[in-house]
Amino acid sequence: MCALLRKSRDQVLFPDYSGKSRTLFRSKRSISNYYDWLVDLHQRYGPLVKVNQGLGRGYVVHVFDPEDARQVFATDGRLPFIVPLQETTQRYREMKGMNPGLGNLNGDEWYRLRSSIQQVMMRPQAVQNAHFRYLPYTNEVAAALVDHVQNEGEHSGGEVDMRKVAGRWALEAAALTVFEKRLGALGDRISWADTLVSLNHRIFQLSAELRFAFPFYRYFSTPKWKKMVELEDKFYREANLLIDEAIRKLRGSTQAEEEMKFASLLINRKELNDKDIAVILLSMFSDGLSTTAPMLIYNLYNIASNPHAQDELRKEVNAVVDDKKGGERFMSG
Repeated sequence: MCALLRKSRDQVLFPDYSGKSRTLFRSKRSISNYYDWLVDLHQRYGPLVKVNQGLGRGYVVHVFDPEDARQVFATDGRLPFIVPLQETTQRYREMKGMNPGLGNLNGDEWYRLRSSIQQVMMRPQAVQNAHFRYLPYTNEVAAALVDHVQNEGEHSGGEVDMRKVAGRWALEAAALTVFEKRLGALGDRISWADTLVSLNHRIFQLSAELRFAFPFYRYFSTPKWKKMVELEDKFYREANLLIDEAIRKLRGSTQAEEEMKFASLLINRKELNDKDIAVILLSMFSDGLSTTAPMLIYNLYNIASNPHAQDELRKEVNAVVDDKKGGERFMSG
């Protein structure tokens, strides 16, 4: 990769930024400054920076320029090399005899799993009919979210913890696609949903701390690693109940393939075993807590901070709603 990027520039420097980078993450407090550290790297050394991670963990090349990133992805080929997204999760899954998942695989095994998912998601019928097949799901959960926010506000003097609400919404929305059922995360199982959201949050926190600390946990079970395993066990226990139920319910479906939704298609693919199916469903169910939910909060914040954008958005949505619902308005000031 470095050789490729050198060709794209007249001059590229790869400083060994080892001393400061190794000590920066020894304290828990400094992890929250990771973004600032990356900004500092970029300002000091430019768009390409090679960093020694120390302790024999190799190097990381930070690619800050979008054009360089495009070139890297363009040359990935059939079997790109993927650094594990979360080494702690990879180690946990291997320890438990699970499929590591797409984010932790490479080579032919990655390609086998990736191509199976792609065939399900990118079928011509799925792409052409996605709005008919999945939009009702999206609308159903969106309506439940609006009602839930209103109810929360009425019971708390108008203040709503949107971080919690976003996590509940992410679980509920994912479940309709992944398990083809409602969970009640926005209704009668709020406490259960909040527990899962909290577990996921603590798992990510510990993963970050272990990622940037000395990797003693690789060689013996440290207190943080033991806690990590405990939290993962609790989260997976709940998720596996849902996954096992979905596999039992949807396997052997008598629906025609063009009528099946994503989970049914995936579960009935003969080239995938139960471990493959389980880790795909697990990833789709849980990953939204660290991706979709924060993005919802980010977008809501930006809309709330820009009243003119609110007005434009309201006009656009109401124009479409008016056309579809004969003048009934769903958005007001």
